[in-house]
Amino acid sequence: MAIIGEVISGQKESQILNGSALEFGVDSWPVLPLGLQPPEINNLNGQIVYICAFQSWCPGCHRHAFPCLRKLADHFRGDDRVLLMAIQTAYEGFSANGPKQARETAEKYFLDIPVGHSGSPERPSVFRKNYEIDETPWATIIDSEGIIRVNQRLPKVEQSIELIEQLLS
Repeated sequence: MAIIGEVISGQKESQILNGSALEFGVDSWPVLPLGLQPPEINNLNGQIVYICAFQSWCPGCHRHAFPCLRKLADHFRGDDRVLLMAIQTAYEGFSANGPKQARETAEKYFLDIPVGHSGSPERPSVFRKNYEIDETPWATIIDSEGIIRVNQRLPKVEQSIELIEQLLS
């Protein structure tokens, strides 16, 4: 059983783990489901938040992250206590990792979740910096009290479901 607030799968420990959630720093929301406000730290309403950091051109994101998000969305569908979102953290290949590509990627995987974009050649990704993202795909889970419980390379979908279920109970 995974333990909340500890690194799973032997990943390096994040300096922000078990600290308060930080600003997302999203530049735009290419996908924002009807009726939702852009997610920010101050409007999470006690929800458990799963954030997947990705790049549209990242093969690992297509192999693992987007199918994982699809399974998480199916598993937690209708549970307003859980907010899933994805944020493209562009830090290279900006022409292939822009807001348009983020929207197209979400459509390809039928993701009806908030999908943000952070980062440009002129403005480095605030989300990537704040959440110490070394690579994509990356997962961050924030509990209902606003504490960062997972911040690491993408865990297996079963581990993510288990962790979120623990936080819900």
